[in-house]
Amino acid sequence: MMAPLAKTGVISASANLYMAMGIGFLLGFTLQRVGFTRATKIGRMFYFRDTDVVVAMFTAVATATLGLSGLALLDLMDTSRFYFLPTYLAPMAVGGLIFGAGVVIGGYCPGTSAAALVAGKIDALLYMAGLFAGTLLFGDLFPVWGEFYRSDFRGVLRLDEFFGVSLGVMVLGVTVLCIGGIYGVRRLQTRLWGEKTLSAMSFLERKPAAILALVAALVVAFFPTQSFFAVEQTAGAMGGWDRGLPNPKQRVYLGPLETGRLLYDYADRSKPLDLRDAERFAQSHLPGALNVTADQVAAMRLPAGTVALLYGGDPEHSRTAVKALWQERGVRAYVAESDYAELRRLYLNPLSSETLAGLSDAEQVELRRYREFIQRSQAELEGDRAPRRPAAPEPQAMEHP
Repeated sequence: MMAPLAKTGVISASANLYMAMGIGFLLGFTLQRVGFTRATKIGRMFYFRDTDVVVAMFTAVATATLGLSGLALLDLMDTSRFYFLPTYLAPMAVGGLIFGAGVVIGGYCPGTSAAALVAGKIDALLYMAGLFAGTLLFGDLFPVWGEFYRSDFRGVLRLDEFFGVSLGVMVLGVTVLCIGGIYGVRRLQTRLWGEKTLSAMSFLERKPAAILALVAALVVAFFPTQSFFAVEQTAGAMGGWDRGLPNPKQRVYLGPLETGRLLYDYADRSKPLDLRDAERFAQSHLPGALNVTADQVAAMRLPAGTVALLYGGDPEHSRTAVKALWQERGVRAYVAESDYAELRRLYLNPLSSETLAGLSDAEQVELRRYREFIQRSQAELEGDRAPRRPAAPEPQAMEHP
């Protein structure tokens, strides 16, 4: 595995930021060259007079879908390291409508407005001013709509899970949809206005490229793809849940390294729940953990958006508790497969050669990162200070004790 580069330790966190700056510059340059920094061009899209923007978006989706699938099949991309944005269906739908109205009225989206501003467009300056003013207003009045913002939580929801098909078939479906959309909007534009523009980004309009994309999608569709993501069906996953929360393919049991990753990636909203008895909890526990019983977990009122981690409990009780959190409380909940002794050995005790045995260099870098965070969190809590997520340390050569 190589990518994602920063999370697998190929490059440092600071190098990752510099790379992002370079990619951002190239994106802005491309937007300028294809004319997407002109408000009139984006506005014409909504009247189907100029469908370049729609074609470019369809092209980008097809390219990203096939590229990601291909890299994963070639074992060059570790997609288990990806962050999946949770779905809050109703708030996201309303947000999409507001976003679309803003694009219609202003002629820009946030990305194109930034590129247009750098190009010296006065209207982009006004758009950006409105963007920042709206952001401040949203934050100041968040208590007014905060409950709605966190409502209709659906967990990590992917299209293949929603439609109940394999990931490969979904890749094929998305590719066909994008190619059909490109040709469809172009024909509609010609039929309505008798005009046809050609975007420099719309490579899928070329028949050879479209055929190549379909062939690639067919290869992915009939290739075993169950191991692409960390949320595939496993022996520990729970199937047949009402309302699809989580989907039968949603993993809820985490290995020891995945447990540390969850606490690190969701440092601002993770909540460890220790299901052991009070005596053992008092002796030692994960920083910030609550000592509760499985019955108490089912009745807890954790804020929507919380990522709960259950550990130390009986497997059947843990199963019941995590199911209640997903279904009845709208809380993403997971269970640590390892018992607390294993978690303590990995994250709280001094590292030993036995602990590092069997881990790749990249996994050792990852383990040290999570250890530093968990131990720092523990020290800050003992000093009555709220834990802060540290910057990712520079990867260092691994030296086995």
